[in-house]
Amino acid sequence: METCNDSVKALEMIKNNKFHIVITDIVMPNMNGIDLLKAAKSYDALTQVIMMTGYSTMEITIQSLEFGANDYILKPFKSIEYIIEIIDYSIQKLERWRESIRGLVAK
Repeated sequence: METCNDSVKALEMIKNNKFHIVITDIVMPNMNGIDLLKAAKSYDALTQVIMMTGYSTMEITIQSLEFGANDYILKPFKSIEYIIEIIDYSIQKLERWRESIRGLVAK
C-alpha cells in the first residue's frame, strides 16, 4: 500500500506502478479526483477507483460513476469496517472480472 497527498504525484505513481485499487478524494489541489479517476482508468481500465468526499453533489456523484468509479464514499466515514467492506467489494469485483477474462481466453 502506498499513499500520497499530492494528486500530480499520485498520477505519476499510477503511471509507473500497477495499482489494483486507488482511493482518492475528489477535492485536491492541482487536479481534482474526477480527473485522477479518468487518468487512472486510461492507464488500466480494470483499476478499481474509490472516490471519497465531504463535499458531495449529485453532479459529482454521477460524473464519478460515469467515468468508472467503483464506489463513492461520503465523509465523515461511518466506520473503518465500512471502508474495509468497500475495499473487499472492489477486490471481489476484480476477481470476478479476471475469472471472466480467463474463461474467454480459454475458449
